Order: sequence, then structure tokens, then C-alpha cells
Amino acid sequence: MIWAESLKPLLLGRHAGVDTSDSVAAIVARKYLLIASQAVYVALVSAFGFVTLRQLSSVLFGHAEVAWCAFAVSALLWLLAGGVSGAFTRGRVADRVLGALRAIPNLNLQRTLHDRRATFASTDRLTVRYFSAGVLKNTLLPGLFFLAGWLCESVESYLILKLLGVELGFFVVASIEAMLSFAKNVAFVVPAGIGVQDLGYVSCLTALGVHDSLNLGAAFSVLKRGKELFWATLGYLLLAGEFRPKLARPRLSVDVA
Repeated sequence: MIWAESLKPLLLGRHAGVDTSDSVAAIVARKYLLIASQAVYVALVSAFGFVTLRQLSSVLFGHAEVAWCAFAVSALLWLLAGGVSGAFTRGRVADRVLGALRAIPNLNLQRTLHDRRATFASTDRLTVRYFSAGVLKNTLLPGLFFLAGWLCESVESYLILKLLGVELGFFVVASIEAMLSFAKNVAFVVPAGIGVQDLGYVSCLTALGVHDSLNLGAAFSVLKRGKELFWATLGYLLLAGEFRPKLARPRLSVDVA
């Protein structure tokens, strides 16, 4: 997560000419929209798949009422999104980060921070402008695309299970996916949520009474991870090409008689 987010401003500046302050402000806005859209996604899917969540809660935890925690998770995400919006609306977040970095006794770092202080101030101005604008323009419209992205994860899992012969309704799969997507975000220190998704699906398929759930869960994980591995490999190959040294073309000299 740290590696990817740190590279974005560098790559945007290198290939798109985007200022560092613009790219950092865009990352903040993207994180906010991800959290806000996930709150809607969890609430929506939990409402339509509540029967499934009660069944899973009863089998896995021994209490069907645990299913209501899904709505508590949605509310928590809403509060987190509101906290991000409130913090950046008041501004000076980047300035406070700059102040914290200035406390580090490193001469080279301090020189860099001195040269970059205008970038921190510009980032604060951009985030304040974004979060102070109307909700319809800056949250609702782009948030619909983020919500569609969350729903695509459920569609993908539904289609994979369908190919494996598992006959479960879309909202049944979507409720499982919503629960596990939040679990993966909580366990963000685990690369790609390895183990969380795999064990989660095996447990959920078993709780729903799916025949041969262990083998089906393993096959599901292989297909899901295979898809992720394919795109990750392609992405890193492209990234390696971005950082490949540029070879200067040999200059041709032409003798003019």
C-alpha cells in the first residue's frame, strides 16, 4: 500500500506532467471516495442479503444477531469518511505533516522540505477546495463509479462460482464479498489479503451447506488469485518498462561534400 501510493505522484509527474500537490490531493480524494462508496456498498448489499448474513452469523458465530454488525460496519465507514472530509475541509493537514517532518534531525531532509514547502501549502489549498465544494459535484457523481467498482467485485465472484457449478444467488455472493472486502481492508498488513479471502469463502460456503465446499473454495481461490496474478504481473512488467533507462540514440554525422 505504501509502495503504490508513494509511486503515484512520481509517475503522474513523470508521464502526465501533474504537479505533486495535484496528485497528492487526488489521492486523498480517491481514498475518501473509496471509503464513502464502500459504506453505501456494504449497507446496500447487507440489506438485500440480510437473510444470508443471518444464516452465516448463526453458523459461524452461534448468534444470528451478529448479522446486524454489517450495518454497524457501514456506519463506521460513514463516520470515517466524514472524519476525512472534516479534517481536510479545515485544511492545514499537509502543513501539520510538514511540521512533524521538520522535527526529524536530518540535514538533507530539511533542505528538501524547505524547497517543497510551497507544495505542502498548495496541497492544503486543493484539498480544502475539493471538500468545500458541493456534495453533488465532488462526491455523488464520482462516487457512483466507485460504487460500480465495488459491485464489479461481487459480479466477478458470482461468475466464478457459477463457472464452478455453485448455484447461489447474486446477493448471497455479494453479501459474502462485502463482508470479506471489509475484513481484507482491516487486515491491510497482509499482502493482497492472502488467507482472509480464501479461508473466508471456504467457511461461508460450508456454512451455506454447499457440497464439497473445501475443494470448491480452493478452486475459487485459485481462479481468483490467478486473475489477480495475471494483472499484477502485467502491471509490474509495464512498471519495469517505465523505470528502464532511456538509451540515447546515436547521433549520425553526415559529411557534406
